[in-house]
Amino acid sequence: MERNAALEVAGLMCAAARTAPKTKGMDNIITLVLTDEEIVKISDKMMEIRKREFGEEDRHFTRDAKNILEAQGIPICISGKNVFFDRKSQ
Repeated sequence: MERNAALEVAGLMCAAARTAPKTKGMDNIITLVLTDEEIVKISDKMMEIRKREFGEEDRHFTRDAKNILEAQGIPICISGKNVFFDRKSQ
């Protein structure tokens, strides 16, 4: 039940971003909600970056990488032209 509620809120956050007024009326945002395996991939990447950039000493990246594993979903809003996403495929 809580998972469904959390994902619904994340979806509403994406809808709010989509319907908010845009600069010059241009709608150039992409919204999505990361879940499950996607969150694990982000956490793993954060740990990889921590090791590469900070060694074993940094506690903040480690803490945050572990914390996101507890999330039901992570809303993402990308503004502007982005080469990683093709809007037609959404």
